[in-house]
Amino acid sequence: MGIFLLAIKIRHTKITTKKYWCIVFGITGIAFVWQLFLIHEVALDIEGWDPWTIFKWITGNGDVYPNYFSYNPNNMITMYMYQLTNTIEALFGRQLSWLALDRMNMIVILISSLLFAYIAKNLLSSIAALFSVGLFSIYFTFSPLSVIPYSDTLSLLPALLTIVLLLLAKHYQSQKTFCALLVVVAGFTASISYYTKASSVIFFIAFLIASGINMIKTNRFNIFKVELLGYLVFGLLAGFYGMRKINQIQTIVTYESTLATPMTHYLAIGASEKGWWNQPDQDFTRSFDSYSERSRRNLDKFVQRVNDRGLDRYVDFLKYKNAITFNDGTLGWYEEGGGKVVNDVPSKTNSEKNNLRKFLYGQGSKTAVTKWLSQVMWLVLWIIVTCSVINFFRKQTSSLSTDWLALTVLGGFIFLSLFESGRGRYVIQFLPYYFLLAGFLLNDFKNKTKKHTQK
Repeated sequence: MGIFLLAIKIRHTKITTKKYWCIVFGITGIAFVWQLFLIHEVALDIEGWDPWTIFKWITGNGDVYPNYFSYNPNNMITMYMYQLTNTIEALFGRQLSWLALDRMNMIVILISSLLFAYIAKNLLSSIAALFSVGLFSIYFTFSPLSVIPYSDTLSLLPALLTIVLLLLAKHYQSQKTFCALLVVVAGFTASISYYTKASSVIFFIAFLIASGINMIKTNRFNIFKVELLGYLVFGLLAGFYGMRKINQIQTIVTYESTLATPMTHYLAIGASEKGWWNQPDQDFTRSFDSYSERSRRNLDKFVQRVNDRGLDRYVDFLKYKNAITFNDGTLGWYEEGGGKVVNDVPSKTNSEKNNLRKFLYGQGSKTAVTKWLSQVMWLVLWIIVTCSVINFFRKQTSSLSTDWLALTVLGGFIFLSLFESGRGRYVIQFLPYYFLLAGFLLNDFKNKTKKHTQK
């Protein structure tokens, strides 16, 4: 009802493209100042998990985990981003620090926000696009996620860049050579998204499926469009095998591809007691010498765990797993925000820094306020997303955009149900698509109120 009333109020509101981008850049500018303040006043070093291990490798202490990248090639792109930051810092005579990495992550998030604004503007009306951009800003540019430089946020850049390239290809489809080039590059950036965080490429798979469905529904088998899909897959494969080769020849870290953890390992983890990482499963996987054996044994373990539960108990398990994945409005901040962020008690001195830390540190005196507000916003977001999904299925017509978004959201849900998850931060990579869905909901309500008032 609230969205319906909002749609009535804004029906006559006109926002030009110039005004739209002025608002977007204004939000981005404010977010830039806020995040600079945030990372300088709140951020401390992260301890004990993947970002910490990558940091140790780049700063010359890789002996803490000698085969880390051989076991976890999925973090090679994150490593390259850390190394790039290290190189830039060295140019100014500084050593790599968590502050520098936070700045890098901040820049990635801010650029991603502009890419998202371009996507929203191309898919939605200006008002609905600003609504989606507002949601993106709340959860990314104005949240403390900038102080966790990891693949959850870093994967946003190649994923959203891929979508922008595809939209540009559509705009320049009359210039066939340039259009084909854009599509090839889009395939390449999608492969970078995969190497940054494998599950972040679900949007790309959804796009391929939606494109095929759209051609079948419209009965428009345009030869050039079929060729473009071929170029897209070519770019993806070129990027996939190209990055694999780069990983093998780079000399920054130790990397042995034969030790890589297979995808089935994360499938087996997804069916474990809580559905997230655990030491016994990791030891089990690494006890086998060959990649094929590790892959097969983990698949067998997944099947065994499902069979042991039986259908009814497995369905109950999936309900539990999704509940603990999607129930945290802080997106895992107080669990995985870093050792000191989670465990340190802010000083009692009355300064801006400590006043902010009281809200954001796990042991802060105002932590309950932040958790409550985060949970309320999270609940509102999911009410909007639920209404968006219902609205999608009630519509008699659909488009490539709506089919793609629906498949992306569905694919993300299936992935988080089957594979490793169970923590709030695993949802981060799918948030932009929820925000776009919300924009489509506002779009549709605005159109319905317009038709209603014209009767």
